[in-house]
Amino acid sequence: MKQILLITDGCSNVGISPVVAAAQAYAQGVTVNVVGVVDEGDLGEFGTSEIEEIARAGGGLSRLAQTRQLSQTVQMLTRKTVVQTIQHAVQRELKQVLGSSSIESLPPEKRGEVVHVIDEL
Repeated sequence: MKQILLITDGCSNVGISPVVAAAQAYAQGVTVNVVGVVDEGDLGEFGTSEIEEIARAGGGLSRLAQTRQLSQTVQMLTRKTVVQTIQHAVQRELKQVLGSSSIESLPPEKRGEVVHVIDEL
């Protein structure tokens, strides 16, 4: 799974719309996660809206942070996206092993394959 972590104030003013760029990236298999650094007042309200739109168009997550919280927010979002990536990979691998069956309906040797896939990932 390919991902981008965009850090922005949400107030784009040059070039292609970041919402359009995020949608294009997502169409090419790249998830766009966004950390928005916002202030109080009008800039914060406008920025918040654009930040959420970018993440939605990019199929990703968004979090807002004040400048002093930026490092902590980036770390938290990075951890969350890593967990999400692992979950997607495990689900994809298990789907290949299970097909349309449930784990309970598998014979013991296939259950062993499932355990092996989980251990590998």
